[in-house]
Amino acid sequence: MKPRKTTNSELQQPVLLLDTFTLLQLRLHQLFGMCAVPLGRQCDLATVNQRPQSAGIWQQRFLLLWHCLHFILFFLVHLWTSVNHDSILYNSDSFGKFNDLLKLIGTIISHFVILTETIIRRRAMEKFLTVYTQLHYKWHGAVGVRAEFQLYRKFFCRSSIFIFVVILIDVAYLREISRNRKWMTFFIPFIPSGLICNLRSVQIMLFMEMLRTEVVHLNGNIERLVLFSERNYRVKFQKRDQFERKICAELQTFMECYQEIYEMFTLLKKAVGMSMTCNYVKDYVMILSECYWSYWMVYNGEHITEYLLIVPTAVSIFLLLITSRNCMRSTNFLAHNIHKIRHDIEDFNISTRLQSFALQMLHQQIIIDGFGFFVLNCNMARDILGSIATYMIFFIQFMPKFKSF
Repeated sequence: MKPRKTTNSELQQPVLLLDTFTLLQLRLHQLFGMCAVPLGRQCDLATVNQRPQSAGIWQQRFLLLWHCLHFILFFLVHLWTSVNHDSILYNSDSFGKFNDLLKLIGTIISHFVILTETIIRRRAMEKFLTVYTQLHYKWHGAVGVRAEFQLYRKFFCRSSIFIFVVILIDVAYLREISRNRKWMTFFIPFIPSGLICNLRSVQIMLFMEMLRTEVVHLNGNIERLVLFSERNYRVKFQKRDQFERKICAELQTFMECYQEIYEMFTLLKKAVGMSMTCNYVKDYVMILSECYWSYWMVYNGEHITEYLLIVPTAVSIFLLLITSRNCMRSTNFLAHNIHKIRHDIEDFNISTRLQSFALQMLHQQIIIDGFGFFVLNCNMARDILGSIATYMIFFIQFMPKFKSF
């Protein structure tokens, strides 16, 4: 039998069918060049687990052209920045120039990594969203926009307030320095890249919330199984086999769901791990630079206040660490509830399933980190504050030596 030839339509990337709420979020990310996966709206529950229809070739070409446009604008803006760096960077003293250069380079590198990773890792992002969609519809089915909004209400409120504060501070500061053309030329290339980096942080927090939501739903089902075992583990001997089959079947289903959740986690690290690490390092450098610059302005008696510029970066790191911490903590409740399932010592099959499930979670832990260098939890906030205090003391001692002659 001859192998069937592959047609051109089968080579096209399939449209990923999503609920309306998630689709609107990712459409916004596509607008800023942070999602290269063709998306569509899921209307029928029966088509969730079926193979999606191939996207029109125009949609895939449009996404590629759109991201190429982002790359072209990125290179043009920062090529102009490098050519005119003498008129853009702060040249009144050596420290101010070093501070501006550090912030600008960190933001440029982070923006470039975001654009590059979006294109290179688009297959991993597609698989992540596919696994999420299939798993999510097992719990909820075809729900409306209002129900999906309720699931992510806290995230939506936090992210909306964060983006609003970022835009408000940037606009207010640009109005304040609008008379100083030199300062304006620095923020023209800096603010767009900084805004996209902040939006990338919001996108990563959305994906963490999607992962945490599935873990919470799995934990809710395990809690119901715990209640069932507490009510029925003392049943008569005739119904003992039925009770054991029920528990074992549920545990097998939960193990498969956890396997899909762990697959989501690994795909998420592949899709956004590089930009998440660069963004975190960039935010840390930004906080250090803004702290130094604020004290430098006080030291020189400047009248222009830049102190609010540290707020978006600090809030971005805080929200990222809180979201990551909540996502990782949610898996701890799974192991706790699994060991609360009641059974007798004679129930060998149940004991075997419970041990297998516990070993699965032990070997497939959900730990969100930056390529093994650091774990994104609230302990990092303590380390950040400690390092900032240490370097500020060091900087204050040597502050006069940074003045240019």
